[in-house]
Amino acid sequence: MTESSTEAYDVGTGVTTSTIVATGSLAAGDFTSYTVTADFETHTVVVQSAAMTLNKLTINTHPTGGNRQIGSSSTLTCKFDYPSGFTAVPTIGWVRTTDSYTYTGTVTNTHDSPGYTSLMKVFPAAIGDAGIWECTVSFDGITGTLKSSAATVTVSGITTSPSSQSAVTGSLVTLSCVASALSEPTVVWTKSSSTTVTAGSGISITNTYSTTTFTSKLMLTSTDTSDKTYTCVVTDSYLSATYTSSVATLTALAIKTNPTSVTVVSTDAPVTITCVATADSSLTISWYKGSTALTSSNSQSFSTETSGTETTGKVILSVINKDSAGDYYCKANYAQNGDFNGGSFTSSSATVAVISIVEDYLLYDNQMNKLPLYAQITKERDLTCVAIGNVEADSVTWEHSMASMADVGNPTSTKTYSSTTKKTTSTLSWTNTPQAASGLYTCTFAYGAKQVETERLLEVVSGVKMLPPESIYVSSSSMVTFTCHFVLEESFYSSEWYGSKWSGTLTSLDGKPGYQKQLDTSSASELIVDPTVTDVFDTYVFYIRTAHSVPSIIAIQHLYLREFQMDTPSSPGTKAVGTAQTMACHFYGDLTNSIKWFNGASEVEQVSGKLSYSTTVWDGGMQSSTLIFDSPSSSDSGSYMCQAVVTHGATTYISANAYLGFPESIPRVSCTRWWGQASL
Repeated sequence: MTESSTEAYDVGTGVTTSTIVATGSLAAGDFTSYTVTADFETHTVVVQSAAMTLNKLTINTHPTGGNRQIGSSSTLTCKFDYPSGFTAVPTIGWVRTTDSYTYTGTVTNTHDSPGYTSLMKVFPAAIGDAGIWECTVSFDGITGTLKSSAATVTVSGITTSPSSQSAVTGSLVTLSCVASALSEPTVVWTKSSSTTVTAGSGISITNTYSTTTFTSKLMLTSTDTSDKTYTCVVTDSYLSATYTSSVATLTALAIKTNPTSVTVVSTDAPVTITCVATADSSLTISWYKGSTALTSSNSQSFSTETSGTETTGKVILSVINKDSAGDYYCKANYAQNGDFNGGSFTSSSATVAVISIVEDYLLYDNQMNKLPLYAQITKERDLTCVAIGNVEADSVTWEHSMASMADVGNPTSTKTYSSTTKKTTSTLSWTNTPQAASGLYTCTFAYGAKQVETERLLEVVSGVKMLPPESIYVSSSSMVTFTCHFVLEESFYSSEWYGSKWSGTLTSLDGKPGYQKQLDTSSASELIVDPTVTDVFDTYVFYIRTAHSVPSIIAIQHLYLREFQMDTPSSPGTKAVGTAQTMACHFYGDLTNSIKWFNGASEVEQVSGKLSYSTTVWDGGMQSSTLIFDSPSSSDSGSYMCQAVVTHGATTYISANAYLGFPESIPRVSCTRWWGQASL
């Protein structure tokens, strides 16, 4: 220890102050008292201070380093003493000297006289806590800082557990486990909590160790679609410690719930078809009908919802018609994501069976009124009804509106199904038709809980009656046979078939290409039509002559073509302003969504009392739209056309133009004679 002193005299107060400074290594008790000699010119004064004790502040308990396991409780302790009565409050800090980091976590300082105890708590321990730590103590007004000895802390354990992931069956999956260890550890992988995974067919394990970082990778090929859990267990022999990772779940990507077949009728809309797949952030679900990918439209939409580990895809059919029928399925598409190469799954198909009545056997007169079916008393007669759907009807029930089947002659009923046409046909048959069989019959097809029905009106007759042929609804490429049956009391003489377009002139079909009359007997006449050769008419008329009668119409028959056709609207030509006028456009084919009229490129707007148009629809797909000019003006002149949008396929058809003129005045011609000259 080195000592030195200084004096200072204050003129104002007459006080002299002497200061002794001791430097170097101090120990408690180095000074007990101080003696000061003051020389005041002629007088010498000796002053002795009171005894004093020098107390040294020191850290007597230093923090202890060592290894901490990740996740375990960890505490560093620092303690220092000072004499009783010392009131200065210490500032205590903890510093990691390896990176000059000042700890900001939980520190507990306790004044346990004659000193302080500081506890630095690290809970749970993490890999970032490793380093060299020391405790520092300082006091306000006192120069210098106390420092503890250094404590080296190491941290070991699992730093990165294997992550859960999704995989397609047969794809390569990699699970990684990273640990901090003071020596190269050993690792064991387990599956489903208990089964040890070893390298072998489709499985490899690679381990690397550098400094204190240990990495183990388990690479395997997913071999089934069931979920698996995997865990890695790392043993550090240097510390005799074992560390277990968190559980990683390997989820198999797959269709978990296939769409379900459904039988529907048009009034069931909207109909929802659902499939469920394993949830994944990269998943998209697409829908197909047959081999055609479905897209959003007015008749169908899509939705996707994820809940937990499942994603549900839906296609919503907002319109149900015959085009809705078919086989639907979904595809779950998983995009590439990290080690996962992606994949696609296809569900099984679900059949949407749309059931409806096929009115192939309805009868109409030339005003399109439904006609009854006729049966000759005591003769054979069949009533037939047809329903179409993707599956066969479970049952068909016939009922008479006023009587039981026993009361109408106990007819037999049969049911047949064609897997080609998807039609279920039921026939009610009499071998000896009684008069009581007349009346209205209801034919009901049952498809599970779904039902559709149609009606047949039967009239049992005797004597001279007309038995019209039954309606036919075919493709324009199919051969068509009309058969007209009749009952005559008089001798049969001859018969003839005629055809016409809508409201057109009747044309004799005798010898016309594509038409052949056969089975011309006293009870039936048959006409065979080949649409690929001939100009197909929409109306067919059968005339018959007997020995004592003029020609009589026996039946008028309509042929319904599935292909859409449209006539050019009739062209009235030029009419006077204010003269009421109509223009008609005829359609042949499936029913339409809409029929519109255009004057040039502009759609005709309907004005009450001036201009309107109406559409008439008959069973079987025949339609007529009439444009009505109640009070036309000259501005209504122009080239008119009609447009139809077909229900199925959303195809638009436009007719040719027809001109209609309304001049302000009709030119007049006069002839005047002047002195022998004529002037026009």
